[in-house]
Amino acid sequence: MRVFAALLGFLVAQSGPQGPEHELLDKIRSYGGRIENCQVDLACNREFLVQDQEAADDSAAPKKYQKYEYTYREAWDRGRSMFETARPRIVSGKGMIEGERDNIRQVYDGSVLILNERPNYYLISRKPEKWKGLETIVNVQIRFAEKIAGYAEAGRAVLRSSIEGDESVLECEGEEGVKFVVRTLTNKNHALRSVKIVGPEDKIYYEAAITDYVETEEGVWVPKTGSITKYREDGTPFDRDEMAVVDLKVNAPEMDPELFKMSIPPGSGIFHADLGIQMMPKEVDEMATQNILETPELIALQIEEKRTAKVEAMEQAAAQSVDTTDNTDNVASLSIFVTWVAIVAVALILAVVALACGAAHFLRKKAH
Repeated sequence: MRVFAALLGFLVAQSGPQGPEHELLDKIRSYGGRIENCQVDLACNREFLVQDQEAADDSAAPKKYQKYEYTYREAWDRGRSMFETARPRIVSGKGMIEGERDNIRQVYDGSVLILNERPNYYLISRKPEKWKGLETIVNVQIRFAEKIAGYAEAGRAVLRSSIEGDESVLECEGEEGVKFVVRTLTNKNHALRSVKIVGPEDKIYYEAAITDYVETEEGVWVPKTGSITKYREDGTPFDRDEMAVVDLKVNAPEMDPELFKMSIPPGSGIFHADLGIQMMPKEVDEMATQNILETPELIALQIEEKRTAKVEAMEQAAAQSVDTTDNTDNVASLSIFVTWVAIVAVALILAVVALACGAAHFLRKKAH
């Protein structure tokens, strides 16, 4: 038993933190653990590069940017999540379309994810990890902590840690010299100060920076203002969001369950992202006796079966039509042939009769 206990202790020790860098990673990850649920409204300003790619690749060309304001709400609670936003419609390389806005809402109730990006069109999925919504100053620490932990556990990255004044620094260097650099504030329970994605030659591709915080309860410091910036290969910023919290609820005793619900009205098209099946409004409405959100896979497959059966029936009907046409053509050809034979036969008979009459007339004339 003692040997077994010693072996078990050794294995537990090996599976735990392997040094100060892993201890720091655990502290960074604990931010998400301290927030059981959250609902936040953000006021945002976005500035983005809009000229076409040819002009964008010319470093000497003047940079053309556009700006707009938008709001963003996100919430999560015990595995459920949602976000909603309204923003201008953007055409890649051309900028905003005047008067057009995209009202986007996504909910995940713990079972089915529903994403509504435009009127009467919905995406559904069982894989919420693929549809996470916007990175914000509030969720960015959680997302990067989980990314780094995943790389470290898979052996795909090397971790290093250091202390610089009141900041703790964690570097996660992965493949091809790309690394994450995370800075946290030790005097604020390791709340995020900044995170960067840095490539070879110290090129910065991404940076999230927090400028102010609010302590919602003892030891829980949530970002209040900050920005997220993305950069091109030449170091030019091409997308920058400045964000400020205007309303915040953290670790509430109870959250409004309606936050994580969405209904799909009649006349809507649905795309089942996991199966890759597009369901047209008429097809969905024909299945109205069933709740598509309870059994989305079954209904999607039933619709696909109906389509397949319809296509097979059309192909079979087309094949029969070809056979009928061939038979009709054969009959018509035979009828034409018989008609010509009859005409020739009549012509021959008439010719024989004419010859006979002519011969008889000649004989009578000779006899006289």
